[in-house]
Amino acid sequence: MLILAFALIGVGVLVYQGARALSGNPIIKSQDDVPRLSVQEAYQAVRNGEAVLVDTRSAEQYEAQHAIGAINLPLDILENQLASLDPDQWYITYCTWPDENTSARAAFLMLQANFSKANPIKGGFEAWLNAGYPTEP
Repeated sequence: MLILAFALIGVGVLVYQGARALSGNPIIKSQDDVPRLSVQEAYQAVRNGEAVLVDTRSAEQYEAQHAIGAINLPLDILENQLASLDPDQWYITYCTWPDENTSARAAFLMLQANFSKANPIKGGFEAWLNAGYPTEP
């Protein structure tokens, strides 16, 4: 009986992965697999109203300066806030680290929670600033 249960779970996982692959959504196994966006792609998506920017830095960093229109969801509270977000919305995350560690983790958590689309900005907030895109205090 136990073997049958594990077999059914295995089939379910394969069906889910197959459906996800056929839908054009790659299978994301870790935060390293989450596709990064260039800062130009991110800015264009936000400017066109296609995506919401999520600042995953601390509230203090956010208050000091953030990308205009970004919402602040630090990584340590993000998991508790996922239910309040629209899973069909595209979220673009950024953090302070140029290697996107925190923002990639945030995007990964969203994708694991069956959000349709979440991507970190390659280069993080530093890339946003260097590109001269608008910020607010």
